[in-house]
Amino acid sequence: MIIPYAMRKSYHISHGEHLSMTWYAIDGLDGSGKTAAGRMLKDLLESRGRTVELITHPDPGRFFGRLSGRMLFKNGKPAAMFATFFFFINVSGSLARMRRRRTDDIIFIRYTMSACYLPEHLFKKVYRIVTSFFPAPDVRIYLDIDEDTAMHRIHSRGGDRERFENHESLKEVGDRMRSVSDGWLVVDARMPLDDVGRLMDSVVVSADLAARGP
Repeated sequence: MIIPYAMRKSYHISHGEHLSMTWYAIDGLDGSGKTAAGRMLKDLLESRGRTVELITHPDPGRFFGRLSGRMLFKNGKPAAMFATFFFFINVSGSLARMRRRRTDDIIFIRYTMSACYLPEHLFKKVYRIVTSFFPAPDVRIYLDIDEDTAMHRIHSRGGDRERFENHESLKEVGDRMRSVSDGWLVVDARMPLDDVGRLMDSVVVSADLAARGP
């Protein structure tokens, strides 16, 4: 399912004679295919002659990104709180550095929807705070997936599982993400990769037209 959306231009950065930088954010559950979609989007943009930087959060190359990542393998509510706290510090650093970057486009894997990993009584408050404090990307893509399909993909890739990578948590977090998805391009992440690729191509075309203006 694809829901029409309006692209927002609250953080556009001009690069002289070039088109303004377009900022994409891809969010969704673990197992929704965020990394694959991000790489596909990066390849499409580069095929159009644009330079692109892809940043995944939590970023293991940054101190607070590593702290957030470690907390995801610990149990208990304090670990979940610290994971989210360190995550948004990591994102804040990426935003601060973004204006100094000279690429044509930038892609964030995971952004404000990570607030949905917080407990039920907190996530909406925190989501409202971070979305009012953090700038809005030009294009926001939410990969929607059911917990069974996500769990199957997580199991297939192997490796250690993070604290939220179980059926119960995936269902809870998925429901929360859907409840705050207004304004996002909602994509059925169960679709084949070829269909995701065609969708990403249409997103790039729309973003390019929006950047050029009337």
